[in-house]
Amino acid sequence: MSRTIIRAARRLRFAILDSRVIEDSRLSWAARGVLTYLLSRPDNWRVLVKDLQRRGDLRRDGIYSVLRELRQAGYVRFERIRNEAGCVREGRYIVSEEPAPSLHPAWPDEVEPDPAEPDLAEP
Repeated sequence: MSRTIIRAARRLRFAILDSRVIEDSRLSWAARGVLTYLLSRPDNWRVLVKDLQRRGDLRRDGIYSVLRELRQAGYVRFERIRNEAGCVREGRYIVSEEPAPSLHPAWPDEVEPDPAEPDLAEP
């Protein structure tokens, strides 16, 4: 049997990540690629939109769109950083290999309706 996947010898730089990240069908191919790239960076890596633009083929709006998609899927969250006066001065993206549990159910109206008869008001 011939091999169809040929891997490089593991030397200095390689990344190990859960294959569920790559196989998450909720994500576009662009989002999977950006997420895989971000997860291959060191733990103290700072996510900068301009840096992602330089390293890939997406423009600014494309990067923001991918980051929004990753936020909606739970892999990325944006944290606002305030100064001593309480004003927002900057923010940072936090990237996770496991998606955060959804805070809001996707379809909240899927429960059975209340079978009680409505109260009729007198005219």
